Amino acid sequence: MAHLLARERQQATFDPKAMFRFLFGDDGADKVANIYKSFLSDKILQSTIAGKAYLSHADQYLANAEAARRFHELCRQYGVAETSDMYYISILIGIAPLPTDVHMSMFIPTLEAQASPE
Repeated sequence: MAHLLARERQQATFDPKAMFRFLFGDDGADKVANIYKSFLSDKILQSTIAGKAYLSHADQYLANAEAARRFHELCRQYGVAETSDMYYISILIGIAPLPTDVHMSMFIPTLEAQASPE
């Protein structure tokens, strides 16, 4: 699949890196790239991504719970507060779905839309 993406990027009529900078702005693109590299280099998240196929269901759940804890810790560290951004990052780095995805995609938006600041 990665080779298909690389081929499509080569055949594009625009520079994908320039498009990335256009969409996020120079500062935003640098921030996203830094976050992406930091999340990918994290030991806990790396072990969760690499070792899932060989774990039992119970062990996968525990590994995903630990990955979710570390993921949210890193989100706080890097100032990622929007649930949509968190979900996007988790997909990009390959740890989605997380045990907290239903909470972030359904419960939080419901509260944001229906609750008052009090």
